[in-house]
This record gives sequence, C-alpha cells and structure tokens, in this order.
Amino acid sequence: MKPITIYEGINFESKVSYDSTFIITPRQRQILQLVCDGLANKQIAIALKISEQTVKNHIAGMMKSTKCPNRVNLAVKSLRGELTLFET
Repeated sequence: MKPITIYEGINFESKVSYDSTFIITPRQRQILQLVCDGLANKQIAIALKISEQTVKNHIAGMMKSTKCPNRVNLAVKSLRGELTLFET
C-alpha cells in the first residue's frame, strides 16, 4: 500500500514511524480533508450528503485511533505529516 496524502505536494513519508501509521476509509479521508480545510461538521455533512452525526462518528473514530484529543490536533498532525494514513 502507498501512503495517502491529504494535500498533494506535501511529502509526509519523511516523518513516518510505526506509531503514526493508521488505516482509514475513503470516506474518512474525505472528511479529514474537509476538516483540514476548516469546515464545520454541518458543512461537511452537507458537502458529502451524509448526516452530521455520521460526520461526528467518523471524526471520533479517527481521533480515537490516532489518539488525537480533538479535531484541530487531528488536522494539524495530518497536515504536518505526523500521521501516515493508508486507505482500506
């Protein structure tokens, strides 16, 4: 599997470690991209035509698996390349 990047042009592979490698679904990747863009849960739900609760569930799942305390930390770590994400 090849690591995915949230934004093309940012090289995340230089900071890869075993503890920072996570599997996410294609839908979680979409949601994470929109979180990184600064969208609120409701805006993400509208954009992806899913419920706001589904967005919250996906974000909570990603926060739990990555041990990020909040969505901002999740976005920052993702953009800084501190998380290596693989799609299922």
